[in-house]
Amino acid sequence: MSCTRRDFVFASTATLVGIGLAGCSTEPKGKIRTYTEQVSTLLLSANGEQLVVLGKQYHYIFKAQPELVRLANSPLKTHVTALVDPFEVKLDGTITGTYTLVFHNGTPPISDDEIRALGFTRHDDGGWLLSSALSGRRYLIGNTLRMGRIHETLPQTYTVTVNAQETPGDQVTEELVTPIVMASDGVLLIYYVLLAPIALPIMFMSQEKRTPVKESFR
Repeated sequence: MSCTRRDFVFASTATLVGIGLAGCSTEPKGKIRTYTEQVSTLLLSANGEQLVVLGKQYHYIFKAQPELVRLANSPLKTHVTALVDPFEVKLDGTITGTYTLVFHNGTPPISDDEIRALGFTRHDDGGWLLSSALSGRRYLIGNTLRMGRIHETLPQTYTVTVNAQETPGDQVTEELVTPIVMASDGVLLIYYVLLAPIALPIMFMSQEKRTPVKESFR
């Protein structure tokens, strides 16, 4: 076989393989819907494993980071403000996000060693920050747990921005119902583990970092 003919056969085969692979692609595609969620309840499981954000539309359950659990049990938590960025939801219901904890020193000042022991790092401007990623899953609330019966743990209702990937057209994405239940005495449980409120001043950041975003599609 000549070089010219061999090159032609190779190129043709590569083209056919490329077309076949493109036609067999099963990667899910969907549009991004940006909506806002009203949140007034933030909880931590008694075993320190789950961080729970209860919204009016969905429940957002994250794996609790060790530094957040440590801070929640520290008397120094009154010196901290939490800044939470918008949530990102994938087609399968998994959710990610990030948060930054800002330590505000007072009078008398807290020692650097105590602040550093909580996981904070001093930045060039002198401020103490601790940033970490969030990962978990979004759940449907269902009919057995109504927000009207849940005690609000935050001092006010906050607006959370959520960017959710959704299937186009009439395709339906299967979503799980929340594992959170309410006991007969009104206590909230997750997988039979007690949920307790987190007393942290918190600010949920919008898409523009300050202004809440109305529901939209893009």
